[in-house]
Amino acid sequence: MTKYGITWWGKQWLNSLTRIDFSNRLPRGRSYARKGAVTKIEINRNKITAKVKGSRPNPYHIEIDVPLFTREQIIILQEIIRDNPQLLSKLLNKELDPALDNLAQNKGIRLFPASWKDLGMTCSCPDWAVPCKHLAAVLYLVANEIDKNPFILFNLHGLDLLEEFKGKDEASGASTIDQVETLLSQTGDAADTPFDAGKVTDIDLSGLSVNPPEIMSLLSPSPVFYPTDFKALLQKATHSVARNIKNQNVQHEHITINPESKVTIVFNEDLSLCAAEISDDKLIVQVSVENLISLLSGIEDKQLGYLHPTWVYLHKIYLFSLQLALNKLYYPHIWQADADTFVLKYLPAVFCDEVKMVFDKLSAFDIPRLVEVRRAGKKKGNVVVSNISQQLPVLCSIFLGWFVKSTYDSGNFPAQWYERRNSQEIIDLFTTGYAKGFNTFENSQIPASIHQWLSIFDIHSRAYTPVLQVEEDEHGFALSLLVSENNGKLSSPVPLSDVFKLKKYDKIRLDILKYISLVGNYLPQVNTLLSAKGETNVVVSLPDFSVILTNLLPLVKLLGVKILLPKSLKSLVHPYLSLQIKKASGKQVSVKSLAGLTELLDYNWQVAVGDSQMDINEFLSLVKGLHGLVKLKDQYIFLDETELKSLQKNLDRNTELSPHQLIQALFSEELHGIKVGLTPEVVKAVQKLLKGSPPSLPAGLQATLRPYQQRGFEWLARNAALGMGSIIADDMGLGKTIQVICLLLHYKNQGLLIKNKALVVVPTTLISNWEREIARFAPALSVYAYHGTGRNSEFSNFDTIITSYGLVRNNSDVFQKLKWKLLIVDEAQNIKNHMADQTRAIKGIKADVRVAMSGTPVENRLSEYWSIFDFVNKGYLGSFNAFNEEFAKPIHFNHDMTKVEQFKRITAPFLLRRLKTDKIIISDLPDKVESNYYATLSPVQAALYQGIVDQTIAQIEGSEGIERKGLVLKLMIALKQIGNHPYQYLRQGNKEIEQSGKSQLFAELLRNITESGEKVLVFTQFKEMGDLLTQFVTRITQMPPLFLHGGCSRKQRDEMVDKFQNSHNQVFILSLKAGGTGLNLTAASHVIHYDLWWNPAVETQATDRTYRIGQKKNVQVYRLINKGTIEEKIDNMIREKRHLANLTVTSGETWLGNLSNEELKELVKL
Repeated sequence: MTKYGITWWGKQWLNSLTRIDFSNRLPRGRSYARKGAVTKIEINRNKITAKVKGSRPNPYHIEIDVPLFTREQIIILQEIIRDNPQLLSKLLNKELDPALDNLAQNKGIRLFPASWKDLGMTCSCPDWAVPCKHLAAVLYLVANEIDKNPFILFNLHGLDLLEEFKGKDEASGASTIDQVETLLSQTGDAADTPFDAGKVTDIDLSGLSVNPPEIMSLLSPSPVFYPTDFKALLQKATHSVARNIKNQNVQHEHITINPESKVTIVFNEDLSLCAAEISDDKLIVQVSVENLISLLSGIEDKQLGYLHPTWVYLHKIYLFSLQLALNKLYYPHIWQADADTFVLKYLPAVFCDEVKMVFDKLSAFDIPRLVEVRRAGKKKGNVVVSNISQQLPVLCSIFLGWFVKSTYDSGNFPAQWYERRNSQEIIDLFTTGYAKGFNTFENSQIPASIHQWLSIFDIHSRAYTPVLQVEEDEHGFALSLLVSENNGKLSSPVPLSDVFKLKKYDKIRLDILKYISLVGNYLPQVNTLLSAKGETNVVVSLPDFSVILTNLLPLVKLLGVKILLPKSLKSLVHPYLSLQIKKASGKQVSVKSLAGLTELLDYNWQVAVGDSQMDINEFLSLVKGLHGLVKLKDQYIFLDETELKSLQKNLDRNTELSPHQLIQALFSEELHGIKVGLTPEVVKAVQKLLKGSPPSLPAGLQATLRPYQQRGFEWLARNAALGMGSIIADDMGLGKTIQVICLLLHYKNQGLLIKNKALVVVPTTLISNWEREIARFAPALSVYAYHGTGRNSEFSNFDTIITSYGLVRNNSDVFQKLKWKLLIVDEAQNIKNHMADQTRAIKGIKADVRVAMSGTPVENRLSEYWSIFDFVNKGYLGSFNAFNEEFAKPIHFNHDMTKVEQFKRITAPFLLRRLKTDKIIISDLPDKVESNYYATLSPVQAALYQGIVDQTIAQIEGSEGIERKGLVLKLMIALKQIGNHPYQYLRQGNKEIEQSGKSQLFAELLRNITESGEKVLVFTQFKEMGDLLTQFVTRITQMPPLFLHGGCSRKQRDEMVDKFQNSHNQVFILSLKAGGTGLNLTAASHVIHYDLWWNPAVETQATDRTYRIGQKKNVQVYRLINKGTIEEKIDNMIREKRHLANLTVTSGETWLGNLSNEELKELVKL
């Protein structure tokens, strides 16, 4: 419901109607005004003319005359205003100071009519009374306009104040609404930093959440364009937006984005409608902002290294905007789209230092075009915004606007926003982002009023800046005002008195005064300084200045005002908690485990005040009853009630520290953001424990470890001796398994596996590999694989039990009823989901020491990292929710480097990750490492295999010569096809990965390789298997692989090679014949031979596609072999060099046809 006379000057105008008592005309006139009966109003100098609908067909004609000021009165008013700069500066901000009315009346000048008789009024209606309800309606609407712009009051008396002061060569100080075109045509300095995905990703956003200022508090309450306090409404709305984001899962499910695609933001010409255009070489798709946000929030950190720069940059802007919304560091800005259409958007509060710091870093990069503005009906007439200084605020406004709109649309704004009596066009302007029209007399001034109200956010861009100087005084602090020029040059500020006295400031004096007057709304002492024209200062007592320092100066600083503080206040001290850890009195610090060490430690809480420490109770006693700015021992400290409560809360929360908390404190010298001090004795004890004598390599080890592998074993053994678990996350191919086997053998040799055994949990596909690796490298270890039919849970005769995740999940009681000495999980990403039954079953197993093995970067998702770390060292990182708040969210969303470093410090002793590219590692590595990986046939494969053997062997025994050779080779091919996947042999049926043991093993390897961001070549002899592998790869990685086979043209081949070498395509499948020669594929650091060509010369030629001149990486080769089948037996023959003396590449596999019947039967037997 519209209100009239909101301001005191609007009320004064309406006072002329207060004595109307003819037939209730006052409320009837107000009702006429509200229901839109006034169809037209024009103001021409002192004459108001209007048309008002009444009971007759034609509107009534209204005329109102306001008495003109005389020239003498005008001169007197000008002198009053000129002598009182505060009055003029408030007028320029469209505020009328009551003091001006009082001073004018003292001079016999009446600004407001005393009654309706002071106005000349006529109406063509038949009503005999003056003023009638039609006249009253017009006077109400005029009051509404005077509310918004008090200059109208002077104009009605024939005095154009702005023109009068312009005539004196002084600026008007008036500001107009920006046109949308100005946003599109702005120019700025070109970004001078080449785009760097890593540097963009690493921009730290954590500063945005450290004591963020309340941006909306800068606005004045109860603006004239809205019937209730719109400032309060807007402040509540920003809190609702932040709360809505926190209550939602802002990190969506991972969605794979094509690395070849780029994204462009497309606007219509008034910037009110927006969509995202995703394009690659083949396709252009347009998605909504909501879907774009789903895509961006699903991007994982590891993808940022290979996505197109537009995605990387937009992802960072999204995270930046998310933090702006959460911390309420944004503000509304209105633009004019055309004559009476306006659009409002939310922009980053770059006048806040922390926001500007991030904004400037983001603006520094030279990036491709992200924003296009397309004008309707002009196919080739697109206006393209290419300068980053323009793109960034516009891009932020997309996300900020969506956060606001989605919160409003979901009904989560305060209830007042949805009341029917509201001015809906204003509500829509602030919530929808769409352009809105304001084209009636009653609402035409609303955009200007909104602009005036919001202009407080733009004053930091003025040519001159006020400078508030604070100096110590015997009675407190003295405040004075200076003015500084914003010209980018170093220059000393000048006293405010110079601005009034010197002619050089004539043309900009009003702008400066207008700015200072706005500051006076927040810091009343500024008005006193302004009234005195800067000739004197204002002295404020210490208690009063304490309020100014904490509550007002932060707001004033947001306005762009520079604050000059005395030296004593520049390093203002805030008390904070600190923790001191020391040796417990009377106890000897000589122990063998970290848990034992914590039992011998003592600690006490202290308060740090500057460089000194004091007992917590002494401090609380000292500051009892004090608050604000306090001078203690020649230095100022600030006692904030909220900070003191937080200090006490921290103390209450951490009064008793757990052993895990103490260990964290020992390693990071920090706990929950509280600094920790260690006595020299404690430091020495920790160092002694961590640097104890390394264990010797275990006797009976049948391997020579590389230096880094020996260091890895020693690290595992040392942590185990300290009673702590470990995560070994070395790069694929660095030999994690051999390092852990050393630990198992070390445990056996120490007699630690006699009573309680070691349990190794692995994916089903890796059971055979673990059996073989242990038998090869540590034959002294007795091993039992708890797997398959006829499983026996009597483990007492074995040192090490190997089983699968699936069996632990389904038979958890078998493992949980026992106490294990050592629990090892391979491919630990299988327990990354802490809520999964499988993870809970694994964590439910009791073990003295736990080790997790993972070849993928465990830090990709910290929530998953927590689950794995909680397995190896239960409770060390706290609860999942606490970890999420303290580390995962700040690191993922803010890239908070302080948290990253703290996290590294507390986890580093228990996490070992070496990369093949590390200088200290690469010197230890051979050029090429080949490994056999063994799969077990699925039941379907085993049945098919046995059936085809039985059928074909009988035929072979009854044949000879060429026919026999043909049958042998046909059998070989059939067994290979069955071993690859049943579908390849049958050409029908189930294509699922689970139908083949080898396919499952392939999937496990592929996940690890692609998760590590590396590239792989996959060789197969068969086009049909290549087609199946293409489906598997697409399903696993969400990206189709490249596939080169004999049917590809030379052009297709060259394009695929170029893509693999120079783009993100991670997987390249090649049929052995098509991909075995003439290719240079050095981008791959992994080679998988899915099926083996039973001729090592052919296989080597294919492998060498990756290891050629130009290959700078260690190459890992995986040969997939079905255990117990012809594949394993022929591989043994090849290694023993039987039948292979004269084998060449061209001879292929024909040698198999020469085997005798007995040799053949032995070869194909399961």
